[in-house]
Amino acid sequence: MGLQAELEELQPVVMNLFKRSKRENRLSHGYLFHGPNGVGKKRLALWLAQSLFCLEQTDEVQVCSHCVNCTRIANDNHPDVHWLKPDGASIKIDQVREIRSELMKQGMESNQKVLIIDEADKMTVQSANSLLKFIEEPDAGTLLLFLTTNPAKILPTIASRLQPVAFRELPFEQLVKKLEQVGISQQKARIFASLTGSIQEAKRLNEDEFFQEARNASVKLYEGLHHDGPEPLIFIQETWMPLF
Repeated sequence: MGLQAELEELQPVVMNLFKRSKRENRLSHGYLFHGPNGVGKKRLALWLAQSLFCLEQTDEVQVCSHCVNCTRIANDNHPDVHWLKPDGASIKIDQVREIRSELMKQGMESNQKVLIIDEADKMTVQSANSLLKFIEEPDAGTLLLFLTTNPAKILPTIASRLQPVAFRELPFEQLVKKLEQVGISQQKARIFASLTGSIQEAKRLNEDEFFQEARNASVKLYEGLHHDGPEPLIFIQETWMPLF
């Protein structure tokens, strides 16, 4: 499945918005993508960046995913597409100054430039303020994409200058299918999908040893209460209480 088809399945409303904006040449200069982890924010940012440089796009498929430019962008190897992410616990002012300096230069291969800021809520106040003037008066052909799971932590002066785009959690059955595709059993996938609408969070739960122990303890307690399992009171004292 190509990237565009994948996103049309994951986030159909958002994809329809951007496909139409691309066709009608009505992209804004900046967007604030917000929603849970693992629902397609980074993938859509990648698609948008590729759509500006793809060499083999058509009216229907705006990102081919295999031309030279699409491949370079996917590998973070295109001089006019920049990713900014936290260095440790935050995005620091020196990082922003460096990337701002790059963006102020003429495009290396075109008049288009893209900046994607992952976990934008982790910008310090100083680093966010240093971007403010650039967001207010971006160079022509510059696309700014801010990605966050917590839009309330974005400075109001920044958020007010970006167009917000909400990403919804994945529907239950769709998430189960996606988790099965990455090797998680259907039984576990259905448990994870009932707890979260995020692929990334579901993968984290699958690798969390405490979660696995808690799940096994819950199953054993249920068996003790409703079937021929361990004596519930003894099990609670010896296993449940120490675990929780």
